[in-house]
Amino acid sequence: MTFDRRKTQAIVLCDLHLSDNNSLVVDSFLRLLGLVHQHKLNLYILGDLFLVWLGPRRLHSCLQSTIVEKLYFLKAQGQSIVYVEGNRDFFIKENLEHLCFSKVIRRNEVVNIGNIPTLLLHGDGLNKSDWPYRSFRYLTKNRLSQIMLSCAGGRWPSKLAEDVEFLLQNTNQKHKMQTAIPELFFESLQKLANEKKAERVMMGHFHLQQTFCGHPEIYIVKDFLDGQYFLTVSHDGDLQYHQMKDVS
Repeated sequence: MTFDRRKTQAIVLCDLHLSDNNSLVVDSFLRLLGLVHQHKLNLYILGDLFLVWLGPRRLHSCLQSTIVEKLYFLKAQGQSIVYVEGNRDFFIKENLEHLCFSKVIRRNEVVNIGNIPTLLLHGDGLNKSDWPYRSFRYLTKNRLSQIMLSCAGGRWPSKLAEDVEFLLQNTNQKHKMQTAIPELFFESLQKLANEKKAERVMMGHFHLQQTFCGHPEIYIVKDFLDGQYFLTVSHDGDLQYHQMKDVS
């Protein structure tokens, strides 16, 4: 589908899992940032930008530092860049909000995209019965773990990132990469969206494309990792999927 830059207000994407081992995805994302800059588009990333992302800048890899610098440049040009923390993100809000992002959303928040109030979230907390992941989140995303991370140095951060990636492989996997998400999952989400007066919901995490019809509609955004998919949002709120291989 043709990417009409004149009608596009914003780009939405999620679950890139950038790493040094996947240059195709990294190069595609850098090219996408070039389009965002060239056409002055707003950018919404619904979590899991990197394979594992530890917030403090001194713990960033060379790749992460490069991407942060690119995002900082875009933000400095006055473009809106909103980030939603995912299950692979640790203390991004405390360390990078207002540096390279206009806003970092920890859990969920309503923002105006294409003149439509849209509830944004990652989606990792949707399955309330996933106790292994809920326990993992509680242990790794609290004040004590934040203090420990801020004091980290030497080779320990790199080892920690490897350990976190290993743990994530065994948590929060139910319903990911399946053909559809059970509708029961969406009932509480629709209730939340209605309470927050949102007219649309967007989330990532599940690595599939799915729309749950109702009020409001819920969009599971296809991951960028597999196929480099992203959504464009027009000034009137219309949505279209694209792949980077089709964008010149």
